[in-house]
Amino acid sequence: MTIAASEHSVSFWPLTSRDRGQLVAALWVGLLLVVPLALKVPMFIDDFGRSLSGSYDWSKDGRPLAELIYQTLMLGSDRVVLTSPLGQLLCLPGMALSSLLLCRIVGHRAVWAGALATIFLFGQPYALQTLSYSFDSPLMVFAVLLCLGAGACLVLCSGPRSRIASVALVVCSLATYQPANSAFWIVVLMALLFPDGTTERSGWRVFADLVACQVLALLIYKYGVFSQ
Repeated sequence: MTIAASEHSVSFWPLTSRDRGQLVAALWVGLLLVVPLALKVPMFIDDFGRSLSGSYDWSKDGRPLAELIYQTLMLGSDRVVLTSPLGQLLCLPGMALSSLLLCRIVGHRAVWAGALATIFLFGQPYALQTLSYSFDSPLMVFAVLLCLGAGACLVLCSGPRSRIASVALVVCSLATYQPANSAFWIVVLMALLFPDGTTERSGWRVFADLVACQVLALLIYKYGVFSQ
């Protein structure tokens, strides 16, 4: 079993014309997903409460990085106020980059693949539900982006540094939005199940790395982050 990966590392920059085309396609599909939600979906109870009280309250849910992100954006203020639909609009760059990473991981270079990747990642019911939350939607997209970055490190690169980076990104994703973790192992398994056969890297080795990185990240999150 082989996967689309380099035996050493893969350069993500500079972006090619196809990469830019995939980003544009992903942005257009992202707009089609978030604009109806921003225009038609009313504020949820969580959003309404935060709009009134300006509270953070993410650390107690095991999401300290989410709280840190908003505290940093709010310049250390004791309040966080995000006016709808700003939250959904902030998701668009992260959705596009996530889609580009997914295309890189599975080795699909067609421009239309960027649009399809956006639908696969964010057009399914659970993601659409989360995108309806003005405060949580940017965190969900950022966590998915971190997991796709972890998957790219594992599939497209090799060596101990790529594995360390993968574990670190998964831990950060868990500390931001735990359900996004599936974006890590699902896309890596996709790359293993549907290889493009261009290189001679062992898929079983990548699978073992996937399991090891996932377990290690969960242990670090459980005993080093969530226990605090």
